[in-house]
Amino acid sequence: MALDRSQFKVPVLPKKVIAFPPLGGEVIVRGLLLSEQLANTTRQTAEREPQPGETEGEAVSRANGVMALRLLSQIVIDPEGKPLLSVQEWEALSATHPAEVFEFARTAADFAIGGADAEKN
Repeated sequence: MALDRSQFKVPVLPKKVIAFPPLGGEVIVRGLLLSEQLANTTRQTAEREPQPGETEGEAVSRANGVMALRLLSQIVIDPEGKPLLSVQEWEALSATHPAEVFEFARTAADFAIGGADAEKN
């Protein structure tokens, strides 16, 4: 028998508040939509193409950095759901707090991509 809407909880986009001292407090991280994940994968594939004078390894490294900043700009939001920082602002923050931004990006991405499942791990 097919389900109807009264038989399950309608999904909502997961959100989590995470402390991030470089910005002076806590920030909201939201889950990443499938459409965003697919678009990001397509962009990253294109970004991994070596630029003139760049090795394949350098291209992959650059693409990963660009992707991390893009992802942060998508998933770290203000209370109204708007991006808290742009890609360029995340880049500037990473220049003064590289270790903190790197670790935060890993934690935020794990949550955003895994949602509630990341909480169980």
